[in-house]
Amino acid sequence: HTEISQLDSLEQFHERKTRVLLAQYPDSIAYETIPCLVECEAILSLWKRMKKESNLPSELLQYPMVWMSFACRDGAHLNDETKLTTLLKRLDELDPDASIIHGIGVNCCSFAHIKPLVTTIVKHMIRTEIRRVCIFYPNSGESWDAASEKWVEGSGADSACFADMIMKLIMDVDNLCENSLKGNLAFRNLPMVVGGCCRTTPATISALRNAVDSYLISHRQE
Repeated sequence: HTEISQLDSLEQFHERKTRVLLAQYPDSIAYETIPCLVECEAILSLWKRMKKESNLPSELLQYPMVWMSFACRDGAHLNDETKLTTLLKRLDELDPDASIIHGIGVNCCSFAHIKPLVTTIVKHMIRTEIRRVCIFYPNSGESWDAASEKWVEGSGADSACFADMIMKLIMDVDNLCENSLKGNLAFRNLPMVVGGCCRTTPATISALRNAVDSYLISHRQE
């Protein structure tokens, strides 16, 4: 009973915000930092219900890209301790053709956990052949001092290190897709959305942008 009430409450919470955003005809809608399985289920339930409504113009429900990114406590679990693999299976059960959620990934977690999390997501997509945009934008890696309620300066990655780490993961994803094609070209050049979350700065994003541009240029020349 508690879980059903929580699902309904979360669905109502997201419905108010989603309808306001849809009225502005956005390019995309991001549901970020989702910490638990039930919130993922609530968002999917909301979109399924809205798509059945006859009083909403169809273009409102077909136009935007919708993505979910999850907050994870380590390299295998969401913040509520749900296994990432469990969530991915549930997502596919509720949206088997990726017509509702077009992108999935992780954000607002330590960059130390990003590689195993993203690898799990990509391997799952390849295995199930359900293709979505892969999204990852971790925190800088700085530690939080709960006693003083401050970030520990210098404990995270600088801009160059952060950009290098993200670029290595981009290349890992590309290589994973290339090596797993097995005649299926659907995962060649898998789309990715990358960036930074807490404690990253404009300098961090600038360094990442430059690294991505250089990588794309080198690929075009190959």
